Amino acid sequence: MRSDVLTLHNVVIEGHWSDATGLMWEGFANTLVATHLRILHSKYGLRVANPAHSASFFPSFLNAFDLEMEGFKTRALTIDGGSDFKIVGSDINNLSGAAEQGGADDVAVRIASDAGASYTRGVSIVGTRIGGSASSGLVSDSRDLQLSNVIFYSTSGSAAGAAPVMRLGAATYDAILDNIHCEEFGGLARASYCLEIDRGANGVLASNINARYVRRGAIADRGGVGVSVVNVIEPGGGVDASSAQRRQKSAAGADNVEKPMVADCGAQPSLSSGASDAHGSVTIGAGAPGACQITFVTPYARSPDCVVASPSGGAVSYAATAKDLVVRFAPGALQTIAWFCAPG
Repeated sequence: MRSDVLTLHNVVIEGHWSDATGLMWEGFANTLVATHLRILHSKYGLRVANPAHSASFFPSFLNAFDLEMEGFKTRALTIDGGSDFKIVGSDINNLSGAAEQGGADDVAVRIASDAGASYTRGVSIVGTRIGGSASSGLVSDSRDLQLSNVIFYSTSGSAAGAAPVMRLGAATYDAILDNIHCEEFGGLARASYCLEIDRGANGVLASNINARYVRRGAIADRGGVGVSVVNVIEPGGGVDASSAQRRQKSAAGADNVEKPMVADCGAQPSLSSGASDAHGSVTIGAGAPGACQITFVTPYARSPDCVVASPSGGAVSYAATAKDLVVRFAPGALQTIAWFCAPG
């Protein structure tokens, strides 16, 4: 049975932290209008699907204003197929880590490609806040994605540096991202990058990107085609005005090697220019810290064998796992620590 032109106005769907889906939209049903709709506290929020994998009959035309989706065990918004979805002035979050939520969620918004069928397309999200997720805020493989004036908050909640705020997958085709604030002031500030672009993504235009509160850098381009990035605030406040500047720096080698991430090393610590998972040094920041955590770019298969010392003198102890190296020392005793690691 089809259900076209459904209007939900001032409706509240409360899941009471059950394993339910708040709203399931699947198959050939056109036009859902949602104003002041609340979907709360369940396993999934809104799920859009094309279970028949049809190239002709699939969900189309969402117009949502003031849509609030909050508190989900897995994910707030899933679009697995369909076309023409518009979300404006909304709040979309998993509320990851809340007492009844469980912290086992993944991303807040997942848009799949539905390749060979509907080719998920025409997704527009404007003036919306997204996040509160264990992993990324948004992962998309759609065509014709548009994000404008979007604020992300408290993504990568499961671990520092574990996920970017946004990831564009290999099936991405034509994405426009403008006026994006990655990680708001006062949030967890754990995301690795603002935007990660997978190899094969095609046609990405990103402008006016604020990545001040992410860990490693604003943009990680893994091999996208036709990528242009302009006007970026990097972590720490530095400004990169154009993708041309970024390409020049990459050609010079400045941005070519991804460095490990440091945390709890005092205020404004600095890594050596050639730092890698295998070796490097970090100059301890101000504030007399007693430890420093070095998170590897690529986790080892098992705990590596490491040697750690301080060129500035002073005793250190350390513990290495597959993901990171934690070095401890007397507060304020060291200026620099150096490491050498090899697969265990």
